This record gives sequence, C-alpha cells and structure tokens, in this order.
Amino acid sequence: MGSFVFPGVEPGLFRTVLLCCYLLVGPASAAADGLGAGRLDIAGARLTVSPEAQTVPFETPTLVATSLDGYDAARGSLPPDLRVVGDFVGPEIDGVLRLETVPGEPFRIPRLRLEGAYALENIRLEQGGEILTFAEPKDVSVGVTQILVTKVSSRPLTEDEIRNYGLVINPDSYQALNLTFGFGTAGGELVEYNLPVVYDLYGPGGTWGAPLDNVGLPRFSGSTTSQRFRPPKMVPFKVELQKETLEQVQVPTGGCPLEQDTCRKPSPPAPPMVGVILFPTDISLLHQFFSVVLMVQNGAPEGDPLVVRDLSARIEVPGGLRQAETDPPTPLGVPVPVRVPGPDGELGTSDDLTFLVAQASGEAEFLVEGLEEGTHVVDFEMEGLLEGLPTGPQRITGTAKGAVVVRDPTLSVTITHPDVVRAQETYSLFLTLTNMGNAPVSGIDFQLRAAGLAGVTLAPGQGATETLGSLLPGDSGVVEF
Repeated sequence: MGSFVFPGVEPGLFRTVLLCCYLLVGPASAAADGLGAGRLDIAGARLTVSPEAQTVPFETPTLVATSLDGYDAARGSLPPDLRVVGDFVGPEIDGVLRLETVPGEPFRIPRLRLEGAYALENIRLEQGGEILTFAEPKDVSVGVTQILVTKVSSRPLTEDEIRNYGLVINPDSYQALNLTFGFGTAGGELVEYNLPVVYDLYGPGGTWGAPLDNVGLPRFSGSTTSQRFRPPKMVPFKVELQKETLEQVQVPTGGCPLEQDTCRKPSPPAPPMVGVILFPTDISLLHQFFSVVLMVQNGAPEGDPLVVRDLSARIEVPGGLRQAETDPPTPLGVPVPVRVPGPDGELGTSDDLTFLVAQASGEAEFLVEGLEEGTHVVDFEMEGLLEGLPTGPQRITGTAKGAVVVRDPTLSVTITHPDVVRAQETYSLFLTLTNMGNAPVSGIDFQLRAAGLAGVTLAPGQGATETLGSLLPGDSGVVEF
C-alpha cells in the first residue's frame, strides 16, 4: 500500500490514492524473478456551474447551480472542507462579495434593487483555502432589470366609438358648460354679458338698491376655468339715466321772482328703465369618455428564457373619474387580461396570446368616464406568473400610473334672430355651436324651454329639444328652432 501522484489529476483533489497489490509469489519464482501483480483505480472529476447567464427582476433572489461531474458518491465521500467559492460583483455591491457553497449545492444570489449587470467571477473549488481547480465556465453573469415595463396612454372616444363599445348612457352622464356670451351690435361692437343684479325693483315707495353681486361670465382666455359655471336663466338690469335737467317754463307776470319774467322748476322724474336678459335655451353635453390603455413589455433581453404568463391588471380611478358602464355589463374591479396580438396581428381577436416572451408587448384596455375637469392620475396593479428562473416559476407583480386629462369643452355659440318679427309670423331662430377646444364633444342637445319664452311660442310641430350630435375640434353645427 503506498501514496502516489498522477499526472493529469489536480493536486489535492484526491490526495491519497490507495494502491492495493495482490502478490501471488511461489518460493522458486519469487526468489528467481520477483514477479508481482496489482490493480489501480483512478477517478477524474471537474466542476461545472449553470446557467452561464440569466436575467432576474428587481428584488428577486436567484440561484447558480454547481456540480462536480465524474464524482460517484458510492465510491467514497468528499473531504468535509471542500468548498465552491465565487466573487460576486455589480452596481449594488461595494467591492467584492464572497459567496461559497459545497459541491452539488447552488450559490444563492441575494435580492438586488439596482438595475445593471452583475457577475459571479473566479468560481473555484477550494480545500483548506487552497485552490484545487476552476469551474467551467469560470464566470457567470446575472442581469437585474425591470421585467414589467409599462406605458399608459389615454384618448377621448368619439361618438361612434362610444356606440361601438356599448357604453351605457344615462342622465348622470351629462355636464354643465362653461360658456362666454356676447351681444353683437349693428356697428360691430361686442358687448360682454357683465351686468349688476338689482335685488329691489323700483316701485311705489321703493328706491333702487345697490347691486348685490356682479354676475358675469369669465372673459374668454383660451382655456376654461377650474370651477364650472351654470349661466342664470334671467338677469335683471337697469339702464343708467342721464342727470336731472331743469325745464324752463313761462309763468304769469309778477309770479316769478327771477328776472325777465321767467323761472325754472325741476322736471318730473323720469321712470326708470328696467329690463331683463333671458336665456331660455339649455345646452347639455355628454361627458367625455376615455380609452385608457396599459401597455406592458417583457423587459428581458431578446432570446432570454423568461416568459410572463397570464398577466392581468386592475385599475383604480380617482374621484374625478369613474369606470364606464357597458352593455353587456362588465363587473367593476375585475382584472383585465393583458393580451398580445396573435398571428393575425390584431388585438381583440380569437388568436390573441396570453403570454409575453422577452421583448414582447401586450395591452389591456379600460373605459372611463370623466366627471370633473382636470388631470386625474389612475393606478394599475398587475399580477402574473414568471417562468424561466433557475428557482422555478414565481408570482410576479407590478404597478403603473397614468394620467387622464378631462377638459371642459370650449364652445362658441352664435344666436341668429331676425331684426324685425311681425305678430303671428312664423320665423326661424338659429343657434350655431363651434367646438373651439381640442377634444371631441358628443351628445349635444339644445332645449328651448317654452316656459322661458316671452312674446313668442314654439311653432306647431316644433319640439322643445333639438339634437346636434357630436363635433370634432374646429367643427361647427347649426340647430334651428
């Protein structure tokens, strides 16, 4: 029995090789020839690691497997001080992080929060601090990235789209307007509606009181105000009278103390001129409805084995929005699947896919209704299954934010009325509405209330409501009563 070192076997891997020699020696032959016979078994081994490269999401631990190929546990046990060691480096690591394990057990890579390229370098087999061999491969890479890459977009729907989506419209879906009224005169002057309110009409024993309020619409500045204004149906006003003048009158001779037999006395008070401006027409507009699309991309490098399956998203809307009702109804709060176009290249068809390979993108669409003007932030929560990690399939979650901008329409209303109308004459009153904003306006109805008319009535066969439909930005429409 002896100790040997063989070329090609790493020093220290198997430090002691037992050689068992079985000698069958006869008395004559032993003395004459020194014959002997023996058997030597040599086992080779190499250290391997896998995978050579992998991608993981943020805050996700992972593994690097190790294997001592060629080692047969049935033939003996490994030395207890045998270790597999590697140096872990990357953006979140200050210097070098030493990781170690035993042959056949994986390296455990910790959770990482910073995106970037990490590496486990110089992977080696050590015994008692002495390097026996390096792994194949010697270095492996770990890429940390955002797997669920999101983008949110929103756009107002046209009237045709509202109909095609099957949205439910009810009286709650209409809004007040912000309108600027002006009165054009024959001379081309524009008189803005900005008149004081009189709280005490002139009458016996009464006097004109001070205006309670200066009721007026905001001057048009190219954008709407944040607070909606509902124009009054009737605004009383007064016409400012000229200063009182003295009237010259003739009196009998001697009856007047003034010279030249004349005297002056105050003229009788002129009656005040009282009037009202009536707005008997109501205009109602449908709320803006929006398509909000959540786009999700698998951010793993192209060709990476990571696959996101069965990804779905929920939406949370703030108070200025609400999820639109549809027919047939869609339960509110139910997750919407993120779908990928199938072979036909179109979403919403029967061949849509429900998984995202590396660099593939999918979409989930939500329909919302604008209730208040302003910018409203919507939140999304995503959940799915991530396959392809060395640790096996894992649940993956993510969040996203987007903005929906609700703008009150900017409209111009022109009223065309004949200069002269004779009694018992039927004539036409035209209202021209122009969409001066940058969003479509839908469901436009004009209502001329009979109770608000003075001196005229609706002609036979004329309804109190006329429908204009919808107007794209820059378009105009005319309604005739």
